[in-house]
Amino acid sequence: MTRRIRRITVDGVAYRWSVSPADSHWLTLRLWRDGDRTPLADVRVRFDDPWVHYPEILVAARHAPDRLDELFAREPLRPGRVADLIRAVTAAGGAHTSFTAIDGDIQPA
Repeated sequence: MTRRIRRITVDGVAYRWSVSPADSHWLTLRLWRDGDRTPLADVRVRFDDPWVHYPEILVAARHAPDRLDELFAREPLRPGRVADLIRAVTAAGGAHTSFTAIDGDIQPA
C-alpha cells in the first residue's frame, strides 16, 4: 500500500492525513494540522481487509451471516470517518498522541 497524504478541512481547519497498514486487522491513521511537521495523532483503526480475510469472511457468511458485522470490520476509512476521528482527537486535547478507535470512540493507546 502506497502511503498517500491527503488533505481535509474539518470545522474550518485544514488537516492532512495518511493511512498505512499496522497489521492484518488494523490500520494506522496519521493526522497533521496543515503546515505542521509533527503529527497531531496516530489513531489505530480496525479494518479486516476483505481481500486478505476472504476465506474467513466466506465461512462466517455461510454459518453466521447475522454476525458478519460483529466479527469483521469491513468499513474502509473514508473522509467522513476521518473527519469524525479528527474531531474526537482534538476534543481529547493534547495529552495523548496515540489512540485506538473502538466502536466509534477513541481511547488513548
